[in-house]
Amino acid sequence: MFEVPVYKAEVDAGVADIVRASASLAHAAPVQGWNPGPAVRAARDLAVARLRSSQGLARAHLGDFDLHFLQTILATTGWNRNDDVFDPLEVWVARHTPSHKPFNYEHDCAHIIGHIISNWVMDDESQAVAEDTAADALPVKFHLATGGVLYKYWEKPELY
Repeated sequence: MFEVPVYKAEVDAGVADIVRASASLAHAAPVQGWNPGPAVRAARDLAVARLRSSQGLARAHLGDFDLHFLQTILATTGWNRNDDVFDPLEVWVARHTPSHKPFNYEHDCAHIIGHIISNWVMDDESQAVAEDTAADALPVKFHLATGGVLYKYWEKPELY
């Protein structure tokens, strides 16, 4: 785990223990609009169609009052700012494994707030990567996108 550094001025001021005990790291990133290309919209529509069909493991509807549908990037190939490295071939082979897995809050498995319902791969230009793409034809950098739902309501108030 990353340890926030304590500087000499903080040691000299006698606050090094306070800094270590209360250290936290926040990362802010600008939000930018995303207009998915036709291939990504088609992949999303296919995922929704599968949910609505009787072939799915469960039936859901975009109008469900107790679910909030969302899409997000789960992983990007390469080396990220958390010092995690995602190998393109490993991500490609595992691209479907997040389906039907829980979303949790702050990586705490005791605080499940939703679940993943679909996955697709897109390149750095937001274009869907075809399912039958050969391993040696994969883009060097690509993103594993997920569709999911967040739960809006719980029966136990302590979970709000």
